[in-house]
Amino acid sequence: MIFVIVGTHEQQFNRLIKEVDRLKGTGAIDQEVFIQTGYSDFEPQNCQWSKFLSYDD
Repeated sequence: MIFVIVGTHEQQFNRLIKEVDRLKGTGAIDQEVFIQTGYSDFEPQNCQWSKFLSYDD
């Protein structure tokens, strides 16, 4: 599994998230992917994702 974590900084990381989602969609990434998207407004279509994670997660 690949974790992409952008943290809690208020700037968006849309380019990173879009590219990882695109690579997963084309099959270039064949592993499961989880993205913590933070303040980014792009919602991945090919990966599991959540805006933020709790300390328990």
